Amino acid sequence: MVVVGMISFITELILPSGMFGHKIYTFDVLRYYYAHLIIFLAPCLMVITKQHQLSYRRILKVPFVFFGVLIIILFNEVVLIAIGLLNSDINTLLNPNIRNTALIFGFPDAYSKFDWLIQIFVPKLFRTIPFGESAGQEMFWPVIWQVIPAYQLICFIVFLQCYIFNKINKAES
Repeated sequence: MVVVGMISFITELILPSGMFGHKIYTFDVLRYYYAHLIIFLAPCLMVITKQHQLSYRRILKVPFVFFGVLIIILFNEVVLIAIGLLNSDINTLLNPNIRNTALIFGFPDAYSKFDWLIQIFVPKLFRTIPFGESAGQEMFWPVIWQVIPAYQLICFIVFLQCYIFNKINKAES
């Protein structure tokens, strides 16, 4: 929880996918960043006040927590459509340019400058439809497309977080 909370805030500062189409000084933008700031501050303060200690031994487990969160977000989107709170269907759900919370459905067109990263870290299998009448067309597999790049990136970021916070805590002791 601690590491994923910090990562989610940092990621939303760098790639604010939830803010496309919004003017900068609106309630939605303030709410969006405030919610992510709380998600960051709570775990950060837990580590700074030594209520939680980051451990190198847990680095390889953290991405699985992240994938669990992504699955919950995907389930939430499906439920919102099923109960009628979102006026949507399967085609708009899978479209990465519409309601693409946590980049579950791939990179939106606004991030086209990062296509080279996708080519390197996401296998073509996870970027195309394998079966049916649309076989071969580009479509990111929800959540699954993130497994390889997210695992590598999260492990690296968690290692850096452990290193930085352990240095800070040792300096204070």
